[in-house]
Amino acid sequence: MALFTARGSNMREQPGADYERSDIDPAVVGWIAVGLALFVLTVPLVMPLVFPQSIYRGNTSVARPALGAAAPALEVDPSGNLRRQREADGEFAKTYGWIDRDRAIVRIPVARAVERLLQTGIPNWPSR
Repeated sequence: MALFTARGSNMREQPGADYERSDIDPAVVGWIAVGLALFVLTVPLVMPLVFPQSIYRGNTSVARPALGAAAPALEVDPSGNLRRQREADGEFAKTYGWIDRDRAIVRIPVARAVERLLQTGIPNWPSR
């Protein structure tokens, strides 16, 4: 059985006109259809054997909650929260405070830190 058979080989060829010189054998089309039908019928029978957890066994267990107890709360006013956070960050950058009181580490305002850096420079940093 040949996959393709030549048809129309006895037709007179004309310059500029062309046609399909071969067709697929109808028996091949039939075998493809039978194979596809077998595949469609056997896959639903084989899948539960491959994936046994997919078999429905009724509602035997209580469903787990979608979110755990440690899940963060949803924001009700995100733009307001962002505004308040930026205000707090701005105050934090403009004030003095303790980082670690026991080790005597303090926080200074950003503007003051820049002034001190310009005055003293960075150790071991090449200057211009």
